[in-house]
Amino acid sequence: MRIKICKEHMGIMLKKGFPLALQSMLFPVANSIVQASVNTMGTNSIAAWGICDKLDLLIWLIADAMAPALTTYTAQNIGAGKYERVKKGALIGTGLSVISVGLISAVLYFGSGMIGPWFIDAKDVPALIPLVVKYMQMMAPFFIFYAVAEALSGDCCGLGETLTPMITTLLTICLFKAVCIFAVLPKFGTMECIVWIYIASWILAGMAFTVLYIRKSRRISVIR
Repeated sequence: MRIKICKEHMGIMLKKGFPLALQSMLFPVANSIVQASVNTMGTNSIAAWGICDKLDLLIWLIADAMAPALTTYTAQNIGAGKYERVKKGALIGTGLSVISVGLISAVLYFGSGMIGPWFIDAKDVPALIPLVVKYMQMMAPFFIFYAVAEALSGDCCGLGETLTPMITTLLTICLFKAVCIFAVLPKFGTMECIVWIYIASWILAGMAFTVLYIRKSRRISVIR
């Protein structure tokens, strides 16, 4: 059996796959820029932020897992010609992500003071846990915007266009955070400002992907 590369299929895979790969790279790039600023805020803030990263890990795992799940679901149903299931699946999938993230957010909002000490020595609790509770209670009500952004990003990719979601992620997550770190943070110079930059990026991304999905999904009705 002779193995050869199909240029047509290879081109399609690169066209669809490269923006997805680049999109996955944008989050750690943006977070690295922010982390560099966090590292200037003092040892207590750095340690408290590290604990927050451990506490909200389940948030990111759930939200990030829903994106490829909905990409696959949407693409398969479009390929099968079952367009009526696409919008229904997007609504249910996004709803499940929001509900799951919302429940975990509620636990973190009210319980971070009890869970946080599991990750540090008892002698550090008085200094760090109040900061952990403060940062977590700032962020917890807004995690659902990230859940919406990730779910609808997956839906948009499943609709066949991966470049636009990548650009949207670049603008609302990576570029927005970078601009705020260099333009806004110097005016305030506080850890709370960094937290609000994160929150604002989630809200912006959630709103942007909602508008993007509504525009993309209208094409399904045209196809039908």
